[in-house]
Amino acid sequence: MKLQALVLATKLVQIAAAEQWYPDWTGGSGTCLNDGNHPYSMELSGILEPTIEDCCSRHYASRVQDCVIDGGGTAPTGSGKYYVNYEQKRCDSDCQEGTGTCGGYATPVDSLYSTIDECCSKKLGYIASGLCSHNSLRTAGDYPGTAGWKVDYENNRCVQDCKTVDAACVLPGGVVLDSYTTLYNDAAACCAGKLSSIDSEICESLSDPTSTGTLKYYVDSTNNKCLVDSDASSCPTGATCVRAPPTATLYVDAAACCSGGLKWVTSEYCETRSAGTTSNLWYSDGTMCVQDCVGAAPCKELTNAYADLDADEDACCTNQLGWMDNGICVATSAGGTTPSGSGDWYVDYENKRCVQDCPTSSTGSPCGGLAESHEQLFSTAAACCASRLSYFAAGFCEANSLRTAYLGSFDWYVNYQSNLCVQDCDSGVTCGGIIEDSSTILHADANTCCNEKLRWLNEDACTSNSEAGSAATPTGNSEWYSAPNGVAKCVRNCATGGECGGILDATSSKATYADIADCCSAHFSHVDADLCAAISQLGYTDKWYVDYQNNRCQQDCVAASNSPCAGNPTDMSVTLYNDVDKCCAGKLSYVNAATCYANSLGIAPTGSGKYYVDWQITKCVADCDKSQGGSCNGLADNWETLYADAATCCKKLSWLAFDKCLYTA
Repeated sequence: MKLQALVLATKLVQIAAAEQWYPDWTGGSGTCLNDGNHPYSMELSGILEPTIEDCCSRHYASRVQDCVIDGGGTAPTGSGKYYVNYEQKRCDSDCQEGTGTCGGYATPVDSLYSTIDECCSKKLGYIASGLCSHNSLRTAGDYPGTAGWKVDYENNRCVQDCKTVDAACVLPGGVVLDSYTTLYNDAAACCAGKLSSIDSEICESLSDPTSTGTLKYYVDSTNNKCLVDSDASSCPTGATCVRAPPTATLYVDAAACCSGGLKWVTSEYCETRSAGTTSNLWYSDGTMCVQDCVGAAPCKELTNAYADLDADEDACCTNQLGWMDNGICVATSAGGTTPSGSGDWYVDYENKRCVQDCPTSSTGSPCGGLAESHEQLFSTAAACCASRLSYFAAGFCEANSLRTAYLGSFDWYVNYQSNLCVQDCDSGVTCGGIIEDSSTILHADANTCCNEKLRWLNEDACTSNSEAGSAATPTGNSEWYSAPNGVAKCVRNCATGGECGGILDATSSKATYADIADCCSAHFSHVDADLCAAISQLGYTDKWYVDYQNNRCQQDCVAASNSPCAGNPTDMSVTLYNDVDKCCAGKLSYVNAATCYANSLGIAPTGSGKYYVDWQITKCVADCDKSQGGSCNGLADNWETLYADAATCCKKLSWLAFDKCLYTA
């Protein structure tokens, strides 16, 4: 036991001499101490270290350098490399804080980099590299930016990464603090990279604060000309200068702009208006050629940007007013004396007349202005009217052309409304108004007019009424016309009674006929001609027509009892026959001819006395009335086959004995 205690004591003495630094966990100083006040347990557990550096490295690994310094040790120099300081958005040197870029000693978890740029790129890549370097180097003042170029979409230009104008910063656009904003070395590169949708020259000009514009041309479609991209201070003489919008296309000169951007506008118009001048070329104003210039005639500044332009008035007249006589056109256009014209006549459709080929003068003159080259000329107004206005009455057209009052021809024309002929004039009891058109037929006198246009009227009455200017009450002409109300007959054009159907009104359009047959044929072709004539004349035809209900024919004659006469048929389309046999054969062929004949005449039928098979009783019977007895069993129908005698008939019933075959009453 004494030996063991001695060994232990010896070890403790050795430990006390060699391992004297311990972590100040109890005191919380965050360093190591060697004051000998360490707990005995630390000696036993091997916590003590021979140097402060070893103690701090072992027990305060996250702050070794601070631990050494706080414990009175010599401050370490650090690695001199760089680690990130997220809070300050910079990279610090691994050295004692307080000088230069030192941010304190790096911890074991810090990644170290050889340069600031490498550290900024690896750890603070989301902020501008210049900003990171500025912060890391502790450069005085705010970060000024790089003076590189960035896009300004709102103003369609590029601006610089800076905020204060100086030699390097000519167009400040604010300092870029992030790394994702693209920066370019110059405005041209920025415009090409970020604003390629607009003209590069416009972009570069807008990005240059000293620029007054590109002095190139762009389209002004509202005014059909080109403008210069420039401020007023640099504007070419005569041109209109307005800074070009970003969307404009630029052209080197006005000609290129007009041909490229306003190709639908006359080039001379566009180019001269772009230069603030006129073309001095010639164009048509519809009546003559005038010059595109400012001043007295023939100058008349052109306002139509699409008009054709010619070098002189002769070319203009030829190309643009070819329908006009060239000599007249040139003389008028050049301001010379207006030609007097030929004095011949040409048509003026709008005013329903012909006019003379001469300059228009005072009101009432027949001159209509100089004729155009396409107009056909006539020596007289009458010839012009006849050729060009033939649809107007000749007298009306001539008087209208000569500007004289037209009183009418005083010839006669029909007035169907009043059933009179009236005169072509305005004033007088016989005047019916002036006829302007040539489609109305005129007659030399009232009699001819009545005879040709009102022939259904009494000719003398029509003529006298027309010449007196009034119409008499019609008396009728006793001719035939179709009866009213759909009755299939003709009646006479007379007052009342008998065959009269009433006098037709003077304005009636009904046709009348002298012969009743013509009336029936014209209006009732579906009715038997004799029947139509007979009924129209209140008579009868004595012909025969069918009575299906009683299987007989009856006669068109005065109805009487016990007679075949039944009066006129009620069906006007019925077929009439000249005798009863033809009627029975034509309409009742399925009835025994003798029966039909007897029924029609109202007499008892006798039969033929021949034989036919009565299939209902399966016997041969005689074709005679049953009242006659013997083998008579009624008259045979038309479809029955008749046999000359009973023996021949019984051959159709050959399975019966003759006495069983022959019928007896």
